[in-house]
Amino acid sequence: MLSLVSMKSTFRILVFNLILIFTSTNCLQFKDSILDSDSSLSDLLFALHLIQSTSISISPSPGHYTTAEYIKITAASGTKIYFTTDGTEPTSSSYEYIEPIHIWKLAGAQITAIAMKNGAIIARTAQSDYYSYPTLKTGKNLCYDQAGTSRPCAGTGEDAELQNGIARSFLGPVANDKYSSDYITKDEATGLIWRSCVQGQSGSTCSGASITQDWNSAQTGTNGCSSLNLLNSGEGYAGRKDWRLPQIDELRTLIDYSGQNLNNTIPRTFPSAFPNTPSGAANIGTFWTITNSATGFYPFNVVFSTSLTDFNSITNATQLNVRCVAGFPSVRVRQYTDNGDLTITDHKTKLIWQKCTNSQTGQTCAGTATPFQWNASLTNCNTLSLSSRNWRLPSANELEDFHDFLKFDANPRVDATFFPNTPANQGYWSSTTATDLPDFKISIFTNGNYSSFAGNNSSSVRCVSN
Repeated sequence: MLSLVSMKSTFRILVFNLILIFTSTNCLQFKDSILDSDSSLSDLLFALHLIQSTSISISPSPGHYTTAEYIKITAASGTKIYFTTDGTEPTSSSYEYIEPIHIWKLAGAQITAIAMKNGAIIARTAQSDYYSYPTLKTGKNLCYDQAGTSRPCAGTGEDAELQNGIARSFLGPVANDKYSSDYITKDEATGLIWRSCVQGQSGSTCSGASITQDWNSAQTGTNGCSSLNLLNSGEGYAGRKDWRLPQIDELRTLIDYSGQNLNNTIPRTFPSAFPNTPSGAANIGTFWTITNSATGFYPFNVVFSTSLTDFNSITNATQLNVRCVAGFPSVRVRQYTDNGDLTITDHKTKLIWQKCTNSQTGQTCAGTATPFQWNASLTNCNTLSLSSRNWRLPSANELEDFHDFLKFDANPRVDATFFPNTPANQGYWSSTTATDLPDFKISIFTNGNYSSFAGNNSSSVRCVSN
């Protein structure tokens, strides 16, 4: 039988080893007088108590989620939490964690987080896997052939048949409890918090005329998004002080593709969530984003009044509408794995992409891409034999999400390491019919611009699989 002294010694060694494991992975350090191999049991238990009060955790665990989740990072009271999303080591200049973050904003992220107190790192945690979350549904529910003739959806491979992605759901306009004249709309599919009305409008029905502004004024001008942070005696619009101009990947989530045969006076958005959205010819239905398309200040804008140019770039002096967003921004990360069989896994969405554009071959995607008309593009993907998977033409939202709008000046705006020899200035067909003429189909260009064409035109094809 072990003596009491022997049992204490064994327990002391166990506690010591547990502390060593924790400190080696969490950047926690003790003075040599407190923690070494000859430390007393009382000193070791004191160190263990400190560990319990300086741990940091992230929940839920990384993985693929098909319903909305909020990522929470917790640490001891009185600490500040900083994190990165790409596996690099965070510092006090990294993202600061303030409140739970919707998984849509962190899709593709591999989080490393630290807790700091009095300028020192007292805890660290790092994830070895990614968060992933599907793209959003377009809302399309009617099928049309290349000529624009209505047809049954079954077996077509059209977006309206498959309806892949996360369903849209909004909460608002809702008046703030304290500031009852301030209305916000929350997108439950993305976690984005929007001012329900465009700048210049107000109330639950967004009455009044919008105020158009140039790009700089839209950010910091008298009626720009930052001006909302000064309202209510400095408490901010709806009690928030983090209002800003949205990024392009945020603003384009408000495009609704469900309509058909719409003229340009009907906004392609969600009218119950965003009443009285301006719409019409020229720039009446066009909105600024914070995202630059290239050097030389040609920011992206999003058009809600026609399906012909839902997002494009324009000189920053142009007068456009402004819709403001609040909260932590989207930092969605493109993380790919080459599967070695001419397919690429996107860890942001868990979609599997064809490595090469149609007609290209081999691991370098040699050759010239052959463009197809829209019907042939659907058939090309529906019948593709590759890696024993079922393939399809991607929806407009999936194809938009595939392109990287933060690749300033890049053409093509794709990761050339994983998708080599992708042609520049080339349109790619989606499986989504445009919202005006049903013979028009949505195409995304590799320079980042968007358009739609009659289906008897030709574009390139890159197929996708769930």
